[in-house]
Amino acid sequence: MGLMSKLTASYLAGLIDGEGCMEIQKRKKPECFLGYYYVARVRITSTDKEIIEWLKESFGGWISERKGVDRNRDSWEWCLSYGKAKKFIEKVCPYLKIKKKQAEILREFYRTFGKNSYRIVENRLGRGTGYHKELKKEILEKREKLYQQIKALNKKGRVPAR
Repeated sequence: MGLMSKLTASYLAGLIDGEGCMEIQKRKKPECFLGYYYVARVRITSTDKEIIEWLKESFGGWISERKGVDRNRDSWEWCLSYGKAKKFIEKVCPYLKIKKKQAEILREFYRTFGKNSYRIVENRLGRGTGYHKELKKEILEKREKLYQQIKALNKKGRVPAR
């Protein structure tokens, strides 16, 4: 991702605050020991295709198109996940206003990755031999807690606590 100016980072924070979403997804994957895994994502949706293409060219990720229905215009969504999302969040976090809590949750989520997050266990998946990495119970519990926290913050139509 390289260098990002403060001006660009603050502009991107404004885009995220207004048109973006930061989330942790819980994805099903039968090959995983528990049958699922977690992934953090940053998304920005716009009816301006140019800005979405600029995001992809500048920071990577992917674009999906959503066809407008009735009076709604077509829109495009830019998504970023894994390591690129981590770097992106680190750059824009200081400038976020509305979605700062979500960014802090994602930063905490990324801290659950590392050598100390796993333990080596005998293969219990029923295929192959030997050993594999398995998330420690406390890391798995932490990821689930963060997933629930960000899900609650992102809930549509929620009334902020006073």
